[in-house]
Amino acid sequence: MKKKRIFSALAALLMCLSLPVFASASEMVEPRFTNGLKWPPTITNVKFQCVGTFSSSQKTAIRAAMNKWNAVKAPDGDSLRTLSLTTSESANKIKWYNSGIDGWQGKMVEVPGMGGIFESATILLADNVSWSTTGASNAYDMQTIVEHELGHALGVAHCHENPQRSDCYSSTCSKNVMNPTSARGRVRTTLQEYDKASYILIYWDEEE
Repeated sequence: MKKKRIFSALAALLMCLSLPVFASASEMVEPRFTNGLKWPPTITNVKFQCVGTFSSSQKTAIRAAMNKWNAVKAPDGDSLRTLSLTTSESANKIKWYNSGIDGWQGKMVEVPGMGGIFESATILLADNVSWSTTGASNAYDMQTIVEHELGHALGVAHCHENPQRSDCYSSTCSKNVMNPTSARGRVRTTLQEYDKASYILIYWDEEE
């Protein structure tokens, strides 16, 4: 997807000034973080295959999580990447996994390629905790956890990940989808400025 030269020049200027691209006025000094990986321009539709038994409501929650990221557009209106589920064989998986004593509910495991690109991404969901698609107080919300891990699978890092300080720069830290904390009954599915701007910064000025 080619972008107009003026957009690329503006992005380069803003990045040199260490300012976030297209942040709101209240967040103009807040950085955006990536995990250093991205999907190449040749892969615009990132398809995930569910492995194992997922109920129809759980698959609906996964699609809802994908659609939140799919709704984010570049400043010129172009799509960034499209996430989708497929019933065909795919290198990208969403599957159950016993997290043991690690204590995590979701985890993204990437296979990196040359030049900082994703070869594939797998989202692991703990099979030893309770899950809900309705925000039940005694279970983890499926869309919330999957939406967070999909952010990692697009290249977005946690909002607190800065080696120069231990706290979170973002004024919406507790609301960010990419906040690293989770809890039973917590529903956090509205992408904040940090989430969206970090995603845009990764992809919007790329050239085919």
